[in-house]
Amino acid sequence: MKEDKYNLIVGVGNTLLTDDGIGIHILQRLKEEESLKGSQFLDLGTSSMDIGYYINNNIAKMVIIDCIKSEEDAPGTLFKLGLDDLAAKKRQNFSLHQLKLIDSLKLVSIGSEFPETMVLGIVPKDTKTFSERLSGELMKKLPLIYGKIITLIIDFLG
Repeated sequence: MKEDKYNLIVGVGNTLLTDDGIGIHILQRLKEEESLKGSQFLDLGTSSMDIGYYINNNIAKMVIIDCIKSEEDAPGTLFKLGLDDLAAKKRQNFSLHQLKLIDSLKLVSIGSEFPETMVLGIVPKDTKTFSERLSGELMKKLPLIYGKIITLIIDFLG
């Protein structure tokens, strides 16, 4: 019996460390989007090494949303990246959860059919303060960030 293909949208982050949890906050909103019905959603939290358990041949396309630390870009800056972009940025002032997620994705892609993947990274303001709320700066920018993200996801998924 052949299973249907589906799109997987993954949120990554720690919701107890202010902006580090922005991927999860956005994922929760995306679950309510009528245009994404039929997609599956995964709150990966900080367990990026576990992503391999969820990758299978039934995933048509995958979107990963996470905070992406950058010394050079303003908080709220949104990056749209492919897996090749992540590997190239590794040498620069750029971090996606200490690159554990990138390393996990590389390992999972060896020897298996890997879905086309888009990574959306949002530059945080604060990832050290213990709080379940986003920083004031990202809260103000959230409607704009979310609008860009939903447009990118819809375009990517087709």
